[in-house]
Amino acid sequence: MVAVFDDARRRLGGQKRAILSLTLDGETLTPERQKAVSGDSVSAHSLLEIRSLDPLALCLSTLESLGPHMDALDQRLDEGARLVLDGNLAKGGEKLFQAVDGWDILARAVRDVGSLSAIDFNTLQAGPGTVQDLIRKLRKALTTYQMVCDARDMTRVAEMARDELRPILAEWRGMVEAIQVEVKRRSGVPS
Repeated sequence: MVAVFDDARRRLGGQKRAILSLTLDGETLTPERQKAVSGDSVSAHSLLEIRSLDPLALCLSTLESLGPHMDALDQRLDEGARLVLDGNLAKGGEKLFQAVDGWDILARAVRDVGSLSAIDFNTLQAGPGTVQDLIRKLRKALTTYQMVCDARDMTRVAEMARDELRPILAEWRGMVEAIQVEVKRRSGVPS
């Protein structure tokens, strides 16, 4: 079975596909189970199913889903800041604290797309700098934002959301578009 597994990986790798799962005779093969059956003869089994995907297609799908996520994040930042500055600290604060999770999801998705697509974020231009420059800018702003949130300085949290994070989000929209153009170029999909 080792030769069969290796052949499948080689063939799919040549097609630029990633293996999602292996199922042998109806049993999903964990890495441990794969090792256990690797010494079996091919004739001892009747069916090997291989589920694979095109990593660039997954990247494009992920990038397309980020538009609505960024819209919701922008709305949360805007509403939260307005509510706090209008004196509704509880409701506004809740929205602004939730924004940290929204940024985390966005940053993880971009990082994962970078890993799957092998795009060099240090060289890919996005606005006046590179993708990596915008990631660093966000990381720095979120570190300050988190400290201000932890201090419960709600006026400053609202001002940061309005004056710093929303403009950074606008830059990230452009960055996501730049990444999308590059993924499409690499995958042969017209822009």
